[in-house]
Amino acid sequence: MTAVLDAETYAKKGSVKLIPGADSAGYDAVANIWYIVTGGKDVDMKTAEIEAINPDTGQKLGQITSMTTTWKPWRLRRAGTVSSLTSRRPTNLPL
Repeated sequence: MTAVLDAETYAKKGSVKLIPGADSAGYDAVANIWYIVTGGKDVDMKTAEIEAINPDTGQKLGQITSMTTTWKPWRLRRAGTVSSLTSRRPTNLPL
């Protein structure tokens, strides 16, 4: 389980069940979605994921699976996509 903390007080607001290996994360304040990279080589998995979570409820909104073991640097765009650069090619993934 991954704890969800209040950004100002660090009080625990809840928890979220994620695929093992939670790593980097990004927050889209406009859409109120927390994107978390999970899986991959750090936990000996053949795939890596970006999981989309509602931080207020802990509800999992979806996930994107990469057939590689890592997500290279990625960034959120306001146009409704997650922009990722994998080891093979740039990919824009609609959410």
